[in-house]
Amino acid sequence: MDSAILHENLKKIQRAGLRPQMYPADRGFFSVACMRVLRNTGRDFLMPAAKNARAREATERHHRGEIGAASRFTMKSAEFGTASFNLLIVKKDGCKASDPVAEQYVAFATSLPCRTKEDLVGTIPETYRGRWIIETAFRVIKDVKGKTCSRSLHVRIFLFHFALLLYFLWKCTKHTDMLQGFLAGGDDFTIAEFLDSVSSLTKSTLPWEKNHGNFVEQ
Repeated sequence: MDSAILHENLKKIQRAGLRPQMYPADRGFFSVACMRVLRNTGRDFLMPAAKNARAREATERHHRGEIGAASRFTMKSAEFGTASFNLLIVKKDGCKASDPVAEQYVAFATSLPCRTKEDLVGTIPETYRGRWIIETAFRVIKDVKGKTCSRSLHVRIFLFHFALLLYFLWKCTKHTDMLQGFLAGGDDFTIAEFLDSVSSLTKSTLPWEKNHGNFVEQ
């Protein structure tokens, strides 16, 4: 993430009349430049740390019991100097002991004081916890987005918007009785099951369309 872009976004937030004291960000903001911009504007930050060699080393040391869950971390940049923050290493839910150590944990970089995951969770606004819904949405959308070799921006935008439409239909269906007759397992169904149901529904209408003229062309 270009720090100039971050700085411009912060100015837009300020012009909108918002004064957030903490800036929740994704891994793309994990850089000395971005952290210094946030520090200089008086904002705390919280973001996943990039899985670089030093972060992996810290994770492995924590796994061996050599350091605690939180440790002081410093990054250097030839252009922007240094940035210090707390690195909090959190074990993933559902991970297995046989998984690689790096895959058993996720590391967060934050300017907030914390010693454990519980310390940090207590300081995270509900709006930030809600952003994981957005992350999940994009992950699901990638699973259903059409693939193309076309370089046409219009084609690619259409496929993305069509995937968004399918996703929102899926979300609406999970909270209504729509298409329940086509869904096995009630309202607890995946988007793949939803697409199979929509496909079955579409196929069931084809004989009707064939028997009633050129309905599709109209």
